[in-house]
Amino acid sequence: MRNEAGESRGWLDRSVVSGGDEGRGAARNWQTDGLGTFYWQTQVNAAAFKDIKVHAAMMFNYNTLSRQDVEWSLDGQTWNKIGTYELTTAKQYVENTFDLPAEANNQATVYIRWKGDKTADPTGTTSDNDGISIADIYITGTPEIINDGMAPKLESTVPAEGATNASANGRIVLNFDERVKMVEGTVATLGTQELQPTVSGQTVTFEYKGLDYATPYTFTLPANNVSDLTDNFITDEITVNFTTMTRPTVTKAEFDFIVPDDGTITEALAAAAAREDESKRFYIFVKQGDYVIPASETSKVEGTNYPHPATIVNTPNVSIIGEGMDNTSFVNTVPYTEPGTTNPIEGLGKCETFRFESQATNMYLQDVTIKNGLQDNTGRGAALEDGGDKNVFKNVRLYGYQDTYNSRNNSGRYYFEGGEQRGRTDFLCGGGDAYFNGVTLVMCEAGGFLAVPSTPKKYGYIFMDCTIKGENSDVDGNYSLGRPWGDGTPIALYINTRMEAQPTAEGWSEMGDGYPARFAEYNSTTASGTVISLNDRKKTFGDGHENNPELTEEEAAFYTVAKVMGEGDDWDPTAMTEQASAPTNVYIEGTQLTWDDNQYVLCWAVCKDGKVVDFTTTPEYTVDDASVTYSVRAANQMGGLGEATVAEISTGINEIDGTETGEAVKTEYYSIDGARVSSTTRGVVIEVKTMADGSKTTKKIINK
Repeated sequence: MRNEAGESRGWLDRSVVSGGDEGRGAARNWQTDGLGTFYWQTQVNAAAFKDIKVHAAMMFNYNTLSRQDVEWSLDGQTWNKIGTYELTTAKQYVENTFDLPAEANNQATVYIRWKGDKTADPTGTTSDNDGISIADIYITGTPEIINDGMAPKLESTVPAEGATNASANGRIVLNFDERVKMVEGTVATLGTQELQPTVSGQTVTFEYKGLDYATPYTFTLPANNVSDLTDNFITDEITVNFTTMTRPTVTKAEFDFIVPDDGTITEALAAAAAREDESKRFYIFVKQGDYVIPASETSKVEGTNYPHPATIVNTPNVSIIGEGMDNTSFVNTVPYTEPGTTNPIEGLGKCETFRFESQATNMYLQDVTIKNGLQDNTGRGAALEDGGDKNVFKNVRLYGYQDTYNSRNNSGRYYFEGGEQRGRTDFLCGGGDAYFNGVTLVMCEAGGFLAVPSTPKKYGYIFMDCTIKGENSDVDGNYSLGRPWGDGTPIALYINTRMEAQPTAEGWSEMGDGYPARFAEYNSTTASGTVISLNDRKKTFGDGHENNPELTEEEAAFYTVAKVMGEGDDWDPTAMTEQASAPTNVYIEGTQLTWDDNQYVLCWAVCKDGKVVDFTTTPEYTVDDASVTYSVRAANQMGGLGEATVAEISTGINEIDGTETGEAVKTEYYSIDGARVSSTTRGVVIEVKTMADGSKTTKKIINK
């Protein structure tokens, strides 16, 4: 909602979840500034549509203006009326569908508003609140793409041309100036690898694996394979030249503690704290399972008789490695209260699952879920409160409702790569600089606030290439990207965000009298890749503090991992998250399992039917049951496990896409990380056939 001056406000939520409005999910005006002062306005990208129709239902409670006009504009300044709602009876919806004129066809920006006619008489009983409600808004059109006769333009690539620090396992990303499509069956090359494209809006991605370090490579996409949606093709081949990073060899070592074989996670962390040399990394591996951490037997939550539920870490250089984010989790033990009631130990510093104190620096977590035990909507309960520095989280899910993640050190740096953050109210909050790289952000309930930064080290909260999802459908269009926890210090920047669930048009919210140093976005897109307009984003906070909500291309390009995380000392967390390549030439002969050595691997995990059973620092292992399926995963220097390679019977078959002969007596399917899956699982599936003579063949299948 907005007024003629451009001030934005929220409406009274009368969605189905909130009880509805006369039987429908609706938004009620409910402002007290005079009838018709605030109204609904939206903006659509109709570049690929013609014959646009605008449908909605309107109704009032108490009183409103008896005429509500529907108007459209191409510039947001000059408005033209396309229809009117005549409202005479309270609590009865009036539905209308109006046609936009031909001038709106194929326009990149079309504004539409539903606005009370101030020359009309009020209707209904007297009230200070404008009782007009709107529901069932549908804006439709006939698809029609205009051919501009121009091929797409390649704007940027990842890695950049000439890059010298590329990952050995990563993605080639091509960013174009418009939405593109690929010729079916297109294949690009990178060294000896053939790569398949994935298209999303203006971006094409090619995943690659197993490159050599410190080696130059050329990516080549043949000409006439990329076009816009009207078949204007790029007639030149696309090449990207880069060199992979230089890496030191890794000294082999096994894990220091395995949960639950050697004890609990509490005992593992106690062992880490008791070691003599804290400069030496302590490796903890957690086998798959859902672990409930008991509350303390010695300390209570301040001001209560409840035992403290937090696991506290105050020692540096510890790796906590799970077997998988979806199959390995921790939750703390807290008193149960019903959703919607206040838990007696809610609050920061009272019921967190893990707390990293100031000495818990250079922590590395991978492939694990940390969940706070509070029920939703029972108060503040952090999955992690982090007061350390230079802490890295790869493929980690933090699961909570309010204050899920709290960065507690204003001088701290925190790096997240992949994984998921889940919550509803202020679920990413605190100080320092936090970089969220390719993280999935899950808003679990409508009306929430995502990021609430306070005092940064320098750059604040940076969201790069993230995806925002709603746990429920009503989240779409009904949450805030964040609000300021401080006066003039908070920074939150969203760059290249895929918004499967979009925020409100205003985008940002107030928090007391606070105001940001900068809340802004660049290249936010819908699930289909359409760029979202930022014209209606909030521009004023507090008592008149201005905010520019849109980053320029040059500003967005500045916020790299190297710049934000490396400020002052060139700290590079991506060197830690660099995953070891999947083991090669993995064979089993009798009870002997062997594979190629790798000088960049800490150790290898041996998996039996997809589950880790042991570790070894040599590229061989003696199995105890040759009748089951074995696979091997490699650990990087921080202990994080990569993709699994399924072992083949040593019968001379050396390619994963082998061809079997004879009759299969058993067929099994595995994911690339070695977990058992069904034959129809989407993505890459490894088919393992056991033949009548006891031999095995493997085949890689891609299910779309």
